[in-house]
Amino acid sequence: MYSFEGDFRRKPQQNLAGASAARKTDRDSLIQQTQLQRQKREEHRKRLNSVIKIQAYFRSYLIRKKCKQVERDQFDDMFPRINVEDQTTISALLAKIFFFYDDKADVSRLVSISQLLLKQWKKVFHNSGSSIQIRRLLALHLRLLKYNTEVPLAVPLRMFEVFTSTSTVEAAMNCDEALRFVANTFLYLIKRGYFMDLCKLICEKTPPMYGPSPNPPTPLSGALLELIQRPLSLILRVNIPQYEDTVTTEFTAAFLCNPYPEPVEMFILPSLAQDTTKKLSFLALIKCLQDDNKYHSKKIINDSWLLHSVLVLEPRQFISEIKNIDNTRLPSNRIVIEYLKVIARLTENVCNKQITYEFEDSLYSQETAADKDDESDSETEPNPTSIREQMLLTRCIELLNDPERCIMVIISQITDNDLSEEFLEYMSEICHNLLLSHRMALHKYR
Repeated sequence: MYSFEGDFRRKPQQNLAGASAARKTDRDSLIQQTQLQRQKREEHRKRLNSVIKIQAYFRSYLIRKKCKQVERDQFDDMFPRINVEDQTTISALLAKIFFFYDDKADVSRLVSISQLLLKQWKKVFHNSGSSIQIRRLLALHLRLLKYNTEVPLAVPLRMFEVFTSTSTVEAAMNCDEALRFVANTFLYLIKRGYFMDLCKLICEKTPPMYGPSPNPPTPLSGALLELIQRPLSLILRVNIPQYEDTVTTEFTAAFLCNPYPEPVEMFILPSLAQDTTKKLSFLALIKCLQDDNKYHSKKIINDSWLLHSVLVLEPRQFISEIKNIDNTRLPSNRIVIEYLKVIARLTENVCNKQITYEFEDSLYSQETAADKDDESDSETEPNPTSIREQMLLTRCIELLNDPERCIMVIISQITDNDLSEEFLEYMSEICHNLLLSHRMALHKYR
């Protein structure tokens, strides 16, 4: 009770474990608290990294903007005093505009340097590295046509007319080099959306048409058609790896599949179909459409429009062309079997769609008029297929039943002796798809 050690005061009691030791903390709450602290540190670290990235991006943007403005000022200072004979300075100006070009601020500069090149286009090809610069310059004009609809089309179209023409380039180099130069230029542009941009442009600039016609409705439409045909015409003339496949695939994706607009259906397809110079290689198109990977990757869409495009583009002298290449009988001809394989694949759209009576007058006889009246009284489900697609499929069936076209000519030459398994498979699939297009197709088809 009493201390006899000489200490008359009690010493303060200190707990070195801290105030938390006074509380009884269980294991679960301690683990939860530690995890919460760890999450807070991680969130702080992420916010810090985000701030650093945003600041770095913004600073780099400011630096790029400042550097581009410096190059833009140098371009404006050099261009008025340029000597048109100095190809080195012109090449330096092109390098500058490639660096700082902006779709909104530098259109006038692009037009000015392009006009300078057009005045002396022959000398441009003698400069080392000119091919790369011309491709990049044409790519800028492609962007100009795509995004800026208010700019006059004279200079961009003139650039494409001069620097993608084999006859023009042959004035500065030999024939083989000119073909290789133009083909590589088109390959560079096509990989950057050349056909897609031309399709969009021709749809914007072509006036409404009242029916299919191979004649261009305006001179501008004719010029755009020529730009479409140029890379197609080089398919059989150049030997560049992947050129045929790339050009044909991109052309098919841009113009032949998906619900194409009116100018493509009324003008582009008739023009290509009736082109006597055969700038579009139909055999290259058939070869392209045999690749299953293009359908799986959705690069090419297997739809009703693609079937219609292939049937419309089939040349009238296609049988003669096949016999000139391979004179074997048509049912056993390798090219014919490949063509039947493509048609068999594409006619799946006919059996998967529903064609109503309103669009069958050109296919079927008038003997079923009473049947139509009887069936009209019964309840029918709404047709999910659009009217335009039904008319398109009706036209496809007409083309397939045309006695002068490839399918019917092949059928007329069938004998029991030379029918291969492949031929029977693809022809049966085509007939099966056509029969499924309508429940009375067996009685109504010719």
